[in-house]
Amino acid sequence: MFRIGIISNANSRANRLGKGDCQRFSRTLGTRGAVTATASLAELEPTIERYRQAGIEILGIHGGDGTIHHTLTAAIRVYGARPLPRLAILRGGTMNTVASGLDIRGPRGAAHELLTHLVRCVDAGIAPRTTRRRVVKIGERYGLIFGNGVMYQFAKAYYDQGRPHRWSGAQLLSRAVLSALIGGPLARLLLRPFTARVTIDGAPWQHDRFLTIAVASVPEAGYGFTPLPQAVDGLDRLAVTGIHTSPRGLVAELPRMYLRTRLHPARCTTTTARHLTITSDAPLGYTIDGDLYLDGPRMEISAGPEVQFVLPSRT
Repeated sequence: MFRIGIISNANSRANRLGKGDCQRFSRTLGTRGAVTATASLAELEPTIERYRQAGIEILGIHGGDGTIHHTLTAAIRVYGARPLPRLAILRGGTMNTVASGLDIRGPRGAAHELLTHLVRCVDAGIAPRTTRRRVVKIGERYGLIFGNGVMYQFAKAYYDQGRPHRWSGAQLLSRAVLSALIGGPLARLLLRPFTARVTIDGAPWQHDRFLTIAVASVPEAGYGFTPLPQAVDGLDRLAVTGIHTSPRGLVAELPRMYLRTRLHPARCTTTTARHLTITSDAPLGYTIDGDLYLDGPRMEISAGPEVQFVLPSRT
């Protein structure tokens, strides 16, 4: 019986750079588990089913935000109504916003440190420290961070630059902030508002014009900004933040988001919900954990299964 099964995205930045993480993970696991490098989405469900039949207790995910989203979606399909294993996020992608939002931080090498901690827990028969989160369900997709409007437009522009990199994203963010202050063309592209009718647990929201609507299980949305501070451990709902201000108003909120302080209610509405609908007059693009989608003009978003994510040791 495997205790730990790891899925490593063969296309992740760490693996593309030839860091040898899979071999290192295998040596650390020994007979306690297995590592599988997947090169396509089609390989995810068969791999997870094999791990499920082997009786794994912890599913490790080595990759970035998109890897987490797709692996989580595949795992929920495979396990169905059965309890999911605990998930261990092993940072290995270009963007690791989800891991940071779960307070799984550190440079490259932190993934191996977390795995070593898990192996010690397994050997000692000790349950690792975890945080409980309700995942975000959009149609048949699952993730931890949903966003439309600005969040979608920024992610699209980020990928359109070519091969994405964290620093190119930081440069794009800086340019967008400066453009918003002067009313420049980049701000008009990335920070354009949209109109939508929103219901929160069946009750209509008072606003209908937004820069973005974010729904998440973690507080961060990238680069240390925290627009969803209400997303905390054990919350049995989803955190929801609607930003209904001007581009300059959004820039004014960035210090609060960075310092994790309360957002100004005249510019942002924060709440929690089990279910919300977003209806517009045209299809709205959105992002789930950094991956981009374009569906119909009506979206149903709800709280998905509760997942236990393994946290690093405090020592």
